[in-house]
Amino acid sequence: VRYPGIPNCQTKMLLGEYCGLDLNITQAMFEEAQRRVNRLAFVGLTDAFNASVCLFHHQFGGVPEPYMFTTHTRDGKSLQKRKQLQCGIGERVPSSYWKQLPDDV
Repeated sequence: VRYPGIPNCQTKMLLGEYCGLDLNITQAMFEEAQRRVNRLAFVGLTDAFNASVCLFHHQFGGVPEPYMFTTHTRDGKSLQKRKQLQCGIGERVPSSYWKQLPDDV
């Protein structure tokens, strides 16, 4: 990352700090961020957005709504809506991505 303050963005956010804050992450801060990740009930993957939505609902209940599969992308000039697939249809995520991956996701 080439922009000042942006490196370690996720670590800073887990610690309650602004992503763009120019902050030197210490080993203790890094370990606290790791501890907090391990306590999260759910972590989805942006690269597997569709499967993350499906897995979340499989674990916690509820029915995924169509709007949950709408993502926004940029083509360099404008913001565009893009519909993603629904649960059970499309590419599967390798099971190594998840601790638990139900067969119907």
